[in-house]
Amino acid sequence: MLLRFITLLRSYSFSNSSRQSLNEMISCSTTCSSVAAAAAATLRATIRNVPSEKTVSLSFVYNDYRVNLSRQFNLQRDRDEPLDVVKARIVANIVKQVEKKAKRKKKKKNENEEDTDPENEEEKKTTTVENQGLDVQVLLRSDSWKAAEGDTLCSEAFSNGNRLRVGDFVYEVVVNPPTVTSISLPTSIMAKFPVHPKLDLEFASLEHCRFDWYRSCDTHLSSVQKNRNWDHVGDGYVYLAQSEDIGRTLRIVCTPKSEDEARSGEPLEAVSKAVVGAGPGVCPFDIRHQFTKMQTDGRSFRVMSYNILADLYADSDFSREVLYPYCPPYALAFDYRKQLLCKEICGYNADLICLQEVDVKAYERELMPTLRSMGIEGTFHLKGGQVAEGLACFYRSSKFRLRSSRKIVLSEEILENPLFAQFLAALNQNEKLRETFMRRTTAFQVTVLESVEDASKVLCVGNTHLYFKPDRDNIRLLQAGMCIAYLEQTLATEVSERPETKVATVLCGDFNSTPEFGVYQLATTQYIPDDHPDWSSNEDEVVKGFSLRHSLQMHSACGTPPFTNFTAGFADCLDYIFIDRTMLDVQQVIPFPSEEQLREHVALPSVTMASDHIALVADIRFKDWLLSPNGPH
Repeated sequence: MLLRFITLLRSYSFSNSSRQSLNEMISCSTTCSSVAAAAAATLRATIRNVPSEKTVSLSFVYNDYRVNLSRQFNLQRDRDEPLDVVKARIVANIVKQVEKKAKRKKKKKNENEEDTDPENEEEKKTTTVENQGLDVQVLLRSDSWKAAEGDTLCSEAFSNGNRLRVGDFVYEVVVNPPTVTSISLPTSIMAKFPVHPKLDLEFASLEHCRFDWYRSCDTHLSSVQKNRNWDHVGDGYVYLAQSEDIGRTLRIVCTPKSEDEARSGEPLEAVSKAVVGAGPGVCPFDIRHQFTKMQTDGRSFRVMSYNILADLYADSDFSREVLYPYCPPYALAFDYRKQLLCKEICGYNADLICLQEVDVKAYERELMPTLRSMGIEGTFHLKGGQVAEGLACFYRSSKFRLRSSRKIVLSEEILENPLFAQFLAALNQNEKLRETFMRRTTAFQVTVLESVEDASKVLCVGNTHLYFKPDRDNIRLLQAGMCIAYLEQTLATEVSERPETKVATVLCGDFNSTPEFGVYQLATTQYIPDDHPDWSSNEDEVVKGFSLRHSLQMHSACGTPPFTNFTAGFADCLDYIFIDRTMLDVQQVIPFPSEEQLREHVALPSVTMASDHIALVADIRFKDWLLSPNGPH
């Protein structure tokens, strides 16, 4: 502080006698103040040093009060660059900025007056000389604060605990501190809906960061921008916007923290660009949430399967003009739809969640962070090819432990896995059939979960989204057969590796097949004959002499509701949760929306429903837990 005061005094204009007295006073105190500053090390120089990268980043704030300079300097240097070169670059950057500021200051003072005061000329000369001779050192903590040698590599010189001295300023070197690299709030925020920031962190743990939410005191955006008055309204990663927030902006401040919470970084904030708006009113899922207010007990688990409608299929000209012309364009935008999705999914309090049509950004930016804040973990797998959407399986960590999760792309696996040799042989009989099948990017996700309550209870969870084209029941039947065969093999492997376990199957998905067709029949009756009508659904691509059989005894946990997909052009049951009927019992099926509710805004998606599909939700329990005298009933 003393040095800063001295520098500030030097920047003022004094008479010759006054300046001489001032310089004598300063000379008596400079030595002591330099020592004090060197020992204080209260400033921070932030270093980003990742061994796998070629460069090291250095950031620090430097002040020169003579020219009103207060600037953050950011340097990116080669890892193997000698320290002397780094120091020279620091000096050059500072000198450049100081001289630029000095020229601006002089020009501002009097552009038209000629400055002939010899003292000012001397001051100008001193400013340049002093900065060109600026002393920069890295002081080593391990060597009693001895200056590091000039040939020390950049990547080695800047270590935690060392100090960087730049002139009279001393900085504590902090390597890879928890950092918020970017933060923003959505363009659409609605009252009674959850909101969370779009966030990028480095060297920080989302679970341990601190979040503070503020509401503007003024309802007018322009006034908020001017006076910046805020009321603290909440904390945590997710904030539920309130009715009182309508017409006001929100502000979030994130303080990053390391996973062990031992280190904190610099806070970074964001302010919403638009004010909080009113929500769409009561949504159909709000009514369904009345049945899922509480989480299931220790030995039950709630399963949800939901095709959430990928953003790449919802927010396009084709979607707005052809597929969903009845839905307002703003309600097809992801910033709007994600609020509906997050509120709906979180409100079901599910323990096992299988989602289809999940965009990468939806998983990484919205679903995973939001659900993780509720104690839910997840796995995600893209479809095959270049498709930027896929399958996600989430599980409540207090209920389940992850044993494994894998994905197969059916068109790739059929060529490599002997399990599917007969499927490949059937395809090879018809070239057009084979071409159609091999162009599909359909994937199958299998997640094996172990019960936290009883490790001998294991779930083998399948999740898929089958081919959609109406006349391709033959392709869907082949795909369903492959999924069930792979699930069957996974179950057998689990049982052989751990004979004491009881492994039950759960198969979720958008099967794009109504109950009267072969996919539902295969899942529930375990058999499809070679003369089934679905094999001939396309006259040019008939599957000949091929039957399907499996050993999994399953039924549909939610039955066959009238609608799981509801658009203006089509409405029927396409989605199912198939469960092991020998080991699992259904405790509750969450009622579906009525047709009247679905038609309130013509069809789905709408301003109250984010997808063209309807979530399937059911409470399940192992049968032997149901009969156990020690377990809850």
